[in-house]
Amino acid sequence: MLGGPAGGALCHRGEGRIVNRGRCLSSSSPASKAARGKRKERGRMGYLWRVRLSSFAAGAAAASAAGFFLLYKDHLVARATIARQVEDVKRISEKRYEALNHRISALENRKESGSHKEA
Repeated sequence: MLGGPAGGALCHRGEGRIVNRGRCLSSSSPASKAARGKRKERGRMGYLWRVRLSSFAAGAAAASAAGFFLLYKDHLVARATIARQVEDVKRISEKRYEALNHRISALENRKESGSHKEA
């Protein structure tokens, strides 16, 4: 016996026997089969947990990429709309500036022609 009579230790590693309450059990006993089944189940649960975690991470990455793409497109559309509005305001203000400049020139010409006649 390698582990002593405490319980849970292996008798001989090569034989696959487990010490249970001071006696060696063969690997074909129901208690050892249940213990191995629980270990397999725990290993399987760890595997399933890793698969679920990696699936969640892949889904989160895909959702993040899709969200980034949608935000980027929205940013481009908003930027183009603002640029178009600024161009419209610039065009309208230039037209108003030209109209005001023509009115001022006409008033100055009237004033100059009136002052020449008086002189």
